[in-house]
Amino acid sequence: MRPFASPSRSELERFFFPDDADRELIGGKRRSHNSLGFAVQLTTARYLEVFLDYPTDMPAEVVDYLAEQLNVEHRSAGGAGLPVDRVARRAGIRAGPAGAVLCGCPAAR
Repeated sequence: MRPFASPSRSELERFFFPDDADRELIGGKRRSHNSLGFAVQLTTARYLEVFLDYPTDMPAEVVDYLAEQLNVEHRSAGGAGLPVDRVARRAGIRAGPAGAVLCGCPAAR
């Protein structure tokens, strides 16, 4: 998956705003950078219906928006401040609470 263009403000609000269920999943992460990285993968799967091969390809606007929503401090360098533990993060996103699939992306099946 190649990097994608920055979403519009309305797309940020629609796809990258964590709801209560998202926040419950995200809040279970140990550190703020893990929460932010998980949120990036979760919302990107919702937006693009695929997981990014490299979360560091995330546009800075998306990371900044999510960090603001989650009250997480981070380096504003796109996804460069994100950990790249994709395998564990994807498994958690795919499974969701009680095994529910949280996105319709093929990778989640």
